[in-house]
Amino acid sequence: MALSPVESQAQCMSLKGSKACPSFANLQIDLSKLSDFSSDMSVGINITSFKDVAGFDKAIMSSPGFMTSSSCTGLSANPIQYQTTVLCKIVVQQLGTSCQKDIRNMCNDSCTLYQQALSKAVASTCPKDSKSTDFVTLLANVCAQKQGSGWGGLAGTETGCFKAQENEASTC
Repeated sequence: MALSPVESQAQCMSLKGSKACPSFANLQIDLSKLSDFSSDMSVGINITSFKDVAGFDKAIMSSPGFMTSSSCTGLSANPIQYQTTVLCKIVVQQLGTSCQKDIRNMCNDSCTLYQQALSKAVASTCPKDSKSTDFVTLLANVCAQKQGSGWGGLAGTETGCFKAQENEASTC
């Protein structure tokens, strides 16, 4: 009989007191998974490591957001409206499942508002960059809840979903 390897113990950190993600204050993230997440480019975001809530806030607020190709460097110079909430949701979704079972989705209309702002930024900064325009199209499919688009946590319609306007009310 073979023994299965023991999973590492979750190092759950509460987001209580977060200034970047106040709507997520009742959730926790697993710091033991952070190094894998920070280097996982399949998620498509670039975020620095952190050890506490202040570091988490700094990482979220200083993140250039989604990675674009080298031919579209100007896009990450300025944060896109509601990008902070999208980043909060992705980090919590990726790092929070070992700390709590049910993680609410971000509201569909918040996803759409972010996608529209990103689309405008791409159109004005690098309209011919296929990696960036393809990402905008992918995000539009996510927000429209099209089958197979992945990232379902960004397009919730349930009561109590995360609203970007509320999460970012103090930082807009």
